[in-house]
Amino acid sequence: MLPDIHDHGLLGYCVSFDHSEIALRTLPDQREHSEPVTAREVIFEGCVAHHFERADYGTILGGISELPLESFVSEHAAQFDAGHRASGWPSWWRGSLPEALAYLRQEQITAFEIESSYGFSGWILARSVRASEPKPHPTA
Repeated sequence: MLPDIHDHGLLGYCVSFDHSEIALRTLPDQREHSEPVTAREVIFEGCVAHHFERADYGTILGGISELPLESFVSEHAAQFDAGHRASGWPSWWRGSLPEALAYLRQEQITAFEIESSYGFSGWILARSVRASEPKPHPTA
């Protein structure tokens, strides 16, 4: 089951290349809770590529969805080609859709899309996603 981040504000994110993780720090909408809410982290593990756009203060997240891997890689092949020519990103891309899919399936990678009502959006290729326990907001 995917973590529910509908109407959460995005407080920030952290990409850990050495641990192959991406953490989104979110804050649920206070109006939907009778008690004060605390920040949460959504952690993507086993990350092999990601792309984010419009990361800015005030982002309201819509949700996380899984996308069919074959159509996702096919739709992003030009992006992978350009990235690999420019800097070797993503490292597993060799210009071949069948080779890329074989690698991603072997590594049990899923394509996740991050949707928003306002601002930030993007995708992550990772093995799994989970929500952590609530964490206190840094200003609290």
